[in-house]
Amino acid sequence: MDSTELSAALEEFATPDIADALDVLGYPDQTAFGIHRMWDDCPRVAGRVMPILLGPDESGSTVTGTLEAIQAADPGDVLLFDNQGRMELNTFGSIAAFCADRAGLKGAICDGASRDVDDMRAQNFPLYARGPVTTTVKSRTGMAGYDVPVECSGVEVSPGDYVVADGSGVIFVPGDEVEQVLELAPRFQEFEREIKRRITE
Repeated sequence: MDSTELSAALEEFATPDIADALDVLGYPDQTAFGIHRMWDDCPRVAGRVMPILLGPDESGSTVTGTLEAIQAADPGDVLLFDNQGRMELNTFGSIAAFCADRAGLKGAICDGASRDVDDMRAQNFPLYARGPVTTTVKSRTGMAGYDVPVECSGVEVSPGDYVVADGSGVIFVPGDEVEQVLELAPRFQEFEREIKRRITE
């Protein structure tokens, strides 16, 4: 399957089912703790990540770098920002979200804070982050690069990996393990359904 098909298949499963499958495969620590959907009805997200690395000592333009990353990503990808969990400044805003949506990207995951949350909700562009903020990123941090390995809440994520995010949280799937996860996840999904059926009998 190509990335679009893999993403669509992953979207059929809740993050707990993905986590249980990853446990079986020996990946128990793939959850990005502390990162959650930014409004109650924020859509779930599943897709291949486009990792973006920010840093306070970097000189690259975050605006230009983010737009370049959006252009380099494929439709169906999910932007992933490593901003080292910083809460005092923006990571991702509504103009970038507007551009990402027009490019066919599916959402953004931020290890940090983001602003323009109401605008992104109005756009219906999914955003998962540590929390909201008002402060601009300009002159406060810089772009280190994109399509590079990053870390998200302690989870190491590489280009070609996948992410699934919903009301339960955010979890990353190593690219080499996606098809195995898709083989295992239905077992956990059906197990829960079977328990509910038995309870209602």
